[in-house]
Amino acid sequence: MNVTREGIEVMPGQVWRDLDHRMQGRTITIIRVAEGFAYYGSGNSRRISIKRMHRHSTGFELVFQPDTGEQAVDYRERKE
Repeated sequence: MNVTREGIEVMPGQVWRDLDHRMQGRTITIIRVAEGFAYYGSGNSRRISIKRMHRHSTGFELVFQPDTGEQAVDYRERKE
């Protein structure tokens, strides 16, 4: 399944931010999705389980959605 627990379909071209404080704002760009894993990087691509792609202290959040060309809403921003 290629859908996060928040209902976001993971697709190539998306940019995700690593929420682990040890990664200091690292982002990854998805290049391929298959069998519950998202692949990122160039050359020797790396993979991450789509189960980890959710808003949690060691998870990920969607930053950029390629089909709309817009940045995703940052859940940490306050709405007024």
